[in-house]
Amino acid sequence: MPINYYIFIAFLILAVILDLRYRSIPNILTLGGALAGFAISFHIFGLVGLELSFFGAVIAGCIGWLFWSAGLVGGGDQKLLFTVGSFLWYPLILDVLVYIGILGGVLALLWTFAESYFSGTKFLTVIKYSHIPYSLAILLGTLIVIV
Repeated sequence: MPINYYIFIAFLILAVILDLRYRSIPNILTLGGALAGFAISFHIFGLVGLELSFFGAVIAGCIGWLFWSAGLVGGGDQKLLFTVGSFLWYPLILDVLVYIGILGGVLALLWTFAESYFSGTKFLTVIKYSHIPYSLAILLGTLIVIV
């Protein structure tokens, strides 16, 4: 696995930790990640890499925007998808998006179960369970494809 994927995975893990802990993914993290994806792609593959990176980011960002506008994911998750697209170009990003969608559904079922099973306990209040942390599905779907 190329070194840029290790950097990318570390970035995604940080996004998941922040999302679980603070229910927010900072803009500086998503913007910095997207710029890093573009820069690494340009450095390794030149203008072709930059073009493919941009195309992947636009595809993932548009899908994320559709989900965000429907109220299915938060704004940070939508921007995180854009960042994932900048690292994982077209057509690889399409595979990632399919796995993210499947894992997001599984996560929603598990989250609903946990919400009903642990209601009234301190388990879910620690991670502020008002919304599903979709960044976890983004991380897992990405790992399935690149590992």
